[in-house]
Amino acid sequence: MKINVTKNIAKFVDPKSPRNVRLMAASGAIPLPPRDLLKILYILCFDKDVEIKKKAQNTLKIFSTDIIVETIKRGIDPGAIDFLIRYHKDRTKFVKIVILSEFTSDNTIAYLAQVKNPAIVEMISNNYVRLSRSQKIFNALMENPAITAAIREKLRELRDGFGASPTETTVASETVVKTNARVGVADAGDEKIPEEKSIVDTTTPRVTGTVTGATTSGAGEGAKKPADEDEEEKKTIGQKIMFMSVSEKMKLATKCDKEARTILLRDSNKLVITATIKSPKITDEEILNIAKSKQSSDEALRLIVMNNEWTKNYSIKLALVNNPKTPPGVAIRFLKFLTKKDIKSVANSKGVSALIANSAKKIISVREKKR
Repeated sequence: MKINVTKNIAKFVDPKSPRNVRLMAASGAIPLPPRDLLKILYILCFDKDVEIKKKAQNTLKIFSTDIIVETIKRGIDPGAIDFLIRYHKDRTKFVKIVILSEFTSDNTIAYLAQVKNPAIVEMISNNYVRLSRSQKIFNALMENPAITAAIREKLRELRDGFGASPTETTVASETVVKTNARVGVADAGDEKIPEEKSIVDTTTPRVTGTVTGATTSGAGEGAKKPADEDEEEKKTIGQKIMFMSVSEKMKLATKCDKEARTILLRDSNKLVITATIKSPKITDEEILNIAKSKQSSDEALRLIVMNNEWTKNYSIKLALVNNPKTPPGVAIRFLKFLTKKDIKSVANSKGVSALIANSAKKIISVREKKR
């Protein structure tokens, strides 16, 4: 992996620089922007000098969450993000921004997907773009003991929606801390780049870059375009929605296609769900699928139940009765409209609550007595 550094940064990480200068940098006592300081600390965490290495690591441990979050928003090296997350995975605000950031590598997300924290598991499970392209993330979530039955079921539905298991693709953010990584010197504004400069020779990342001009990393490096352009378009839609505000999502809900509505219906905000359900473009087939899905939100089901046109549809009534998330009172009310065959099926179903199953048995008993 190549990490772009300017001359100002290079002088703090070059092993040929005075030791006291590198030690001062490792302490964070240099007047540089947080983004540059984080990059310096990240590189010094692999310095051959044990004291410098430990001091840089300790400085990273106490770094302000707000500063780290703001820096990530502006963009830092994926390797630095990966390194920081090992220290700060207990900081909810930091973890959330890492999961959402386009600069975070899929490998880093896969690491977080193994953390036994229900909140982290849920956040990652909502990132459909990454799940659609990374088998590592998908598998890590499925194997995490902190995963709930509801999330596991949602992941299975997503996998079925992909048509196959997620496939790994090489993306710009897929660069993480690797052996033999290289750090080059990049242009910084009007600074003149040295004609040739050898930089730090450390362990990991190994800094051996010989620079004759600006090097590139991050966006664009090693990226592969998916063979299926439609699939790439899907990822673009998901990525856009991920970073939209509530009002933007609500506006999109009124005019988007089925694929975008599917994503919006899984949003945590009730206003977004309401706007999507009430979209003039939504179809009865979509409503039926929502009524069937155990992953549908309570708000989505409530809105369906309140719509008399939709509940006139027999298939939707049946789906609501069989959905364990439907309020019991509603499910029992709709039971009375089902055929004898379907009521018997509900009575014997293990997918509904005992209350619903027993209510179905009572209805069968009453109908048989009337005969």
